Amino acid sequence: MTEIATVRVQILGREFPVACPAGQEHELEAAAEFV
Repeated sequence: MTEIATVRVQILGREFPVACPAGQEHELEAAAEFV
């Protein structure tokens, strides 16, 4: 069973909780840098 982690991503000055498989938080944060 995959553990799900919740990451808060800031988009246009607003925070959105994003659920993602554990271990991919850094990938989401890196992707958010380009928004």
